[in-house]
Amino acid sequence: MATRARWLNAARVAAPLVGVPVLVTWCISEQALALDDTLSAGFVGGLALVFLAFALLGLRFVLILGALGMHLDYVASLRMNLLGMFYYFFVPFAIGADLARFIKLKARDHPTVDAGAAIIIDHMAGLSALIIISTGLLFAYHPIAFTLDMSLLQGLALAGFAAFVTCLVIYRKRALFTRWRKQFDHVERILGHLGKAWWSLGIATVLSIVMHVLIATGVWMGSANWAFGLGYVEILFTVATAQIFQAVPINFGGIGATEVTATSLYLALGLPLSAAILMVSLAYVYRLATAIAGGLWDLLPERSSDETARPA
Repeated sequence: MATRARWLNAARVAAPLVGVPVLVTWCISEQALALDDTLSAGFVGGLALVFLAFALLGLRFVLILGALGMHLDYVASLRMNLLGMFYYFFVPFAIGADLARFIKLKARDHPTVDAGAAIIIDHMAGLSALIIISTGLLFAYHPIAFTLDMSLLQGLALAGFAAFVTCLVIYRKRALFTRWRKQFDHVERILGHLGKAWWSLGIATVLSIVMHVLIATGVWMGSANWAFGLGYVEILFTVATAQIFQAVPINFGGIGATEVTATSLYLALGLPLSAAILMVSLAYVYRLATAIAGGLWDLLPERSSDETARPA
């Protein structure tokens, strides 16, 4: 069993490092690009923008933690999130990033419930930004053909309202659920923190929007020499919409529902399969670079100020 686990881990590490060059070679053979177009100034500039986006991710996590009454140094937050990207690529079921951040927060003596809540709220801020970008572009620019099914929308609205009422009833009757009273107390305390720091959540959502705009701009810059005929709006829409599906907890080597969705959207926008895969691979390589940076950074000792960070 141990030998099998070692082989599986080795395969996970090797898959991105071997797979990306294979994809680039295949795209060259399909005449989707020339090799000198791949390592262009636009590619390097796009990579820099992606790293800038992850710098904002570190700031967003600091704001989320602060809203919950916890403190974390910015450098420690950035290091933690880049390390999370490393484990996202090499831990099954897309839980690596969250598990790494959770363990790091616990190592700083943050309460279990608070650490979990911070990670969930951090995801909610990111998801809210993605939905704002995706739906805004969809209705403002119509990047792809789309027909809104009003009956489906009404059904979703009704289901959401029913879920809200159910949660409200349970909350009002929480005294009947003595087994869960402690959990309700935790929720009430966390909501109290958030209510006092609602502006932090708003800033975190705005930072998330800027982050995803920077990532899409990086993809746009990196693919500028490929002459695929895609505009910036189409790329931003595809990147944002595909990222929503990162919530699906299935991936191998960092490839999951996000990449499948992005490929489908690029095909819907009229790209041939080789070009669509190349566009997805570009975003993948950018994220892989941040993951490698996170793994390398974790090899260095932490600063003493990071090690002594404690809840506020």
